[in-house]
Amino acid sequence: MDPAGPDLDRLEEKIQRLKREYDLFLAGQRRGEPVSLHDELDREIRRLSRYPLTSTVARFRMSSLAHRFRALETQIRSLLDQREARKRDGEPRPAPGPASVVVDRAALENPRAIEAHLRALHRALAESLNGRTPPPVEGLKARLLEEARRLVERPGVAAVRFTLVCEEKGPRIRGELLPEGGRGL
Repeated sequence: MDPAGPDLDRLEEKIQRLKREYDLFLAGQRRGEPVSLHDELDREIRRLSRYPLTSTVARFRMSSLAHRFRALETQIRSLLDQREARKRDGEPRPAPGPASVVVDRAALENPRAIEAHLRALHRALAESLNGRTPPPVEGLKARLLEEARRLVERPGVAAVRFTLVCEEKGPRIRGELLPEGGRGL
């Protein structure tokens, strides 16, 4: 057993955690970059690179982890540079596609399967309200699932697509019936 094995396991876990933290940051769910975790990982990779690894497997794994970290670092820097360039040049943010969620019979049996889509729909609703408080996400979820249950029971209906629509009076969520047979999904 190579003494670096547990260190490499921890390093791999930290790289995965760093990726998750940056995903949250880029999605706007985290206020700042995970700089301390990034710096900690950078120091640890430098330390382990100097460590004399005896097995070829350990050396390969260390090299792979270091490469994965540097690739993630490059990808994040590129995304942040693009974001800054858009701000600096005054380009408007690209308009996101309409926020929507499809609820079918399977989703009604396991609502957790669509939880992330419902949260994205709720975030889009909150953004479109321009500072006004949206309904709680759990309330929105309950209302949409109740409406979907009612609509999916109709003959010939496979699912309901709920889409956020911004109108002059304000945002609203529109339901679209999707027929059985897969058309419209």
